[in-house]
Amino acid sequence: MNYGDAIEKLSVYFSSPAYEKEVVQAKSQFFGDVGVDDKESERYEQWMNIFFDWYLFTRPISGTTLPPAQYALEIDEFQQLHGDEKRIFMNLAKSEHSLLQFVKIKGDFVVFKDLFRRRKVRVVNNEFSLTLEKGDICDARLIPDEDHFFFTKGFCVHPLEASRFILKEVKKLKKAEPSAQQSFQLELIRMFFRLEQYGHLRCDQIYTRDSKVRF
Repeated sequence: MNYGDAIEKLSVYFSSPAYEKEVVQAKSQFFGDVGVDDKESERYEQWMNIFFDWYLFTRPISGTTLPPAQYALEIDEFQQLHGDEKRIFMNLAKSEHSLLQFVKIKGDFVVFKDLFRRRKVRVVNNEFSLTLEKGDICDARLIPDEDHFFFTKGFCVHPLEASRFILKEVKKLKKAEPSAQQSFQLELIRMFFRLEQYGHLRCDQIYTRDSKVRF
C-alpha cells in the first residue's frame, strides 16, 4: 500500500452511505458560492481532488473535533492495521495544509518555501514539477515521511500574477492563529476556482480583497 491507496481507502469509507449527508454538507461549506463544474469538465477531477483533501484532512466530522484522516485511527477497521500500513495512515493523520512557494528541483526532490511555517521543505519529485516556475505559489497537502514529504492529489498552482497579492496577505497573517491562515487558504482556493470559471476576467479582478465583480 502507498499513500495514494490509503487516501483512496479513506475516500471510499468516508463517502459511503453512512457519510452521504456529511459529504453534501462539506461540499456546501467548501465551494460556498462557487458553482461546481459539470462532471464532463476538464477541471472536475482536479476540483474534486482538492475538495476531498479538505474533507479528509481538514474538516472535522460533525459532532467531533477530528477530520476523517485522524478519526479513522479510532475506528476498528483502521485500528487493526499493522506494520507499514499502520505507519502510512498515521502519517496521513499528521498531514499539513500548506501554502508553498517553489524554489528549485534538487535531485529526487522539489524544494519549496513554506510561507506560513517559515521553513524549507523537500517534497518527493513528481511530474507536475516540470511545469513550475521559480516563485510559483502552490496550495498543497504535505504528508510527512522521515525527513521529507509527499503531496496528495489535491494540489493547485495559483497564477504567478497573483503572487504579489498572496505574499502581501501572508505577511499580514504571519502571527495570526492557524485557523485564520487556513481560512485565507480556502479563500485562495475559491479564487483559483473562479479564475478558471470566468476566463474573461483578469487575475487582479479575482485575487483581491476589493473585488467589484459580482459572482
